[in-house]
Amino acid sequence: QLWTGLYVLAVDLMFLLPRNASVLEAPIPAVHTAHFSFPKLVHALRERRSCFHKSSFSISVVLERDYEEKDKHRGRSMVVMMAAAAEAAAVRRGSEAIFIGSQIQRCLATTLYSAMKIKGMILLLSPTTSSLLSSNHSNSISSSTCSRSSSSRHKHKKDDASSSFRNIDDALASFNHMLHTKPLPCTSQFTKLLSAIVKMGQYYDAVIYLSKQMELAGLSPNIYTLSILINCFSHLQRVDLGFSVLAKIIKLGLQPSIVTFTTLINWLCKVGKFAQAMELFDDMVARGCQPDVYTYTTIINGLCKIGQTAAAAELLKKMEEAGCHPNVVTYSTIIDGLRKDRRVNEALDIFSYMKAKGISPDIFIYNSLIQGLCNFSQWKEASALLNEMMSLNIMPDIVTFNVLVDTICKDGKVSEAQGMLKTMTEMGMEPDVVTYSSLMYGYSLQSEVFEARKLFDAMKTRGCKPDVFSYNILINGYCKAKRIDEASSF
Repeated sequence: QLWTGLYVLAVDLMFLLPRNASVLEAPIPAVHTAHFSFPKLVHALRERRSCFHKSSFSISVVLERDYEEKDKHRGRSMVVMMAAAAEAAAVRRGSEAIFIGSQIQRCLATTLYSAMKIKGMILLLSPTTSSLLSSNHSNSISSSTCSRSSSSRHKHKKDDASSSFRNIDDALASFNHMLHTKPLPCTSQFTKLLSAIVKMGQYYDAVIYLSKQMELAGLSPNIYTLSILINCFSHLQRVDLGFSVLAKIIKLGLQPSIVTFTTLINWLCKVGKFAQAMELFDDMVARGCQPDVYTYTTIINGLCKIGQTAAAAELLKKMEEAGCHPNVVTYSTIIDGLRKDRRVNEALDIFSYMKAKGISPDIFIYNSLIQGLCNFSQWKEASALLNEMMSLNIMPDIVTFNVLVDTICKDGKVSEAQGMLKTMTEMGMEPDVVTYSSLMYGYSLQSEVFEARKLFDAMKTRGCKPDVFSYNILINGYCKAKRIDEASSF
């Protein structure tokens, strides 16, 4: 006796919906017929698309069971999977979405795993628990639906080796092909592919899911795979799960790499958990893993952010004593931290020490020092730094000039500030609202409200929109000059 049972599920949208969102399921009742064609089935699914959640993109998974009983003890079963897209109003990632089938009910003894191209999407299907499969076939994966020609296999091998993909669809197709290759490629090949997806910059959820598929296929992760997972969890701001992976690394008897530790330390600092970052740093050293320049710089940056510049300077000394040479980013970080702590003289000492070591400062270091000197109204010393950086072919930016113009104007030297503005325009740099407002304020302090008004009009003529500070400066200038009517006009 032949019979067919159709079961329709809604596939969970793990990557498109918010964490707490749920997918509206719209099952089609089971149809008991021996002659239900696939085209009709697809049409039936699409007719039901209005039942799906408006802000999602759901896919229906159809399982057709063809069961023929020959006697009481022996039987044959077969599962065929196909999918049809249920169109929706809004898709956040379009063809780059990943859909994962979950809780496939009444799963039979043999399951065909396949990846299907549906309007440019890859559908990855797998049972969520091993109990869904019979004990005889729980570890079997059939690749009959994914058979390729030898030339196609060669092409995929080239893609795997290069780890270069045009988009996420290509990467997923390659992963699925590798997953169905007999024998399975080694873990390092899969890890290269995961690394390529991570470099795409936005598919961290996908990498985590694919790593689980690797383990389900019987592949043991190596230190590089687990380090990639930690990186993904960190990007998703789930540092807690990143530490779970670190615990797994240690449990497996693997040695965490410096990259693994630095990734976690970096994200702990980013979320403000500096005490935990320091604990992990100390634990890393205790385990015999020597920090590199990136690790030290990350910790120094974290210490500077919480105002512990003295501790940061001390760590800089320890870094050099350990034979780890600071780079320009390290020096830039601590110089800026000292500047914010108003310890400009110490920042200048480190600046001189850095140059003596043969490390060329960049624009960020010069801007930080110029800002620090200007905070103490030392605009002449700041101007000397400006001349120095220009002599080294380090071109100042709008921030450099704005800091100097503002400080010079507050010191009542408006003519010098105008000279700075001239230098700025000669370099092809357009003044912005901050530049104009600083000059207007300088003229206002000198009771030259007419000159301030000329700058205000010139600013609008040049297409630079005044802000509330620009208006306040001008209104205040008119009020000081007892020209209330003109002030009221603004």
